[in-house]
This record gives sequence, C-alpha cells and structure tokens, in this order.
Amino acid sequence: MTKRADIETLRLSGSNNLSRALKYGPETPKSTLVGGRPEPPGDLSAAEKAVFGRTADLLQERGVLTKADGDILAAFARCSVTLAAERALLASEGTVIIQPRKNKHNLEIFLHVRNIRWQIVKDLEARHLSLLKCLGLVPSTRGKVPQAIDAEQALSAAERALAAADKFLSTETN
Repeated sequence: MTKRADIETLRLSGSNNLSRALKYGPETPKSTLVGGRPEPPGDLSAAEKAVFGRTADLLQERGVLTKADGDILAAFARCSVTLAAERALLASEGTVIIQPRKNKHNLEIFLHVRNIRWQIVKDLEARHLSLLKCLGLVPSTRGKVPQAIDAEQALSAAERALAAADKFLSTETN
C-alpha cells in the first residue's frame, strides 16, 4: 500500500485522484503530543504504584507516554490490583457457593448459588480491557495510539517549521 500523497502534490502532478483526496481530506499530521512521565498519585498503594510504574515504563519504551496519562494509568493500576484480589477471592471461595437454608417444613436444604464475586470479576475484566484499549496495549488498538515526541524534538520541529515558512515567504516575495 502506497503512502497517501497530500493535495498539493496531487494538484501539481495533475493526478486524477485529486477529487478523492479532497473528499478524504489532508493526510493526518504527525503527532504533536509532547512526551513526559507522569507522577503517580499519592493515594495509590504500594502494589498499585508498582503497576503504575511498570505500565508507564512500557508506554515510555513504546514512545506513547505523555504527562497527561497520569489519571488513566492510576485508574488502570487500581483496576489491575482490585481485579487480582477479586480473582484470588473467587478462586478460594469457588464459583458456586452452597448455602444451607430451612424450608417451610423446617427441614434443612442446600441451595447452590453462584458466587457474587463472579459478576464482580466479570465487570472488572471488562473495565480492565477498556483501559488496556485506551492505553493502546491490545493488538487492535496498538497502531491507533499516536507516538509522543519529547520536548526537544517538539522544539526543533517548531524551529524547522518556522525556518521553512520564512524560506517560503522570502521566495514568494522575490
């Protein structure tokens, strides 16, 4: 698959794909997100801070971590630790609980009831998956999270853009 050309290039080359390019709009620009590492909130437990740090390291290694990601990383850390604790409790209690009851004749009967933790774990797993998708840590969303650039790269890109604009304006006035 070839890279989509911008509208000006198509116009200069006299391409017949110009109408399609105008329909879909210009090519999406490169990311302007400035990278950085957020600080973990003070109310996180030690286990939650460990998850926060490991996830931040992973995202920083991939180049998608910004300082604005602190809240979602904290939510992900809380959800991960709570999910692990609930799974452990569900494993120890079992998915089905036997509850002794007395019927209307005062005879003891045993009811087999699904453990309520099963629904809690199911809900936490759905939330955990949605947070993973937001962070771009599942294969279906991995390419959709834009790369962050560090502050020095952002500054040099801005300087290059200003230099190009100055050069363009100087050639246009001549």
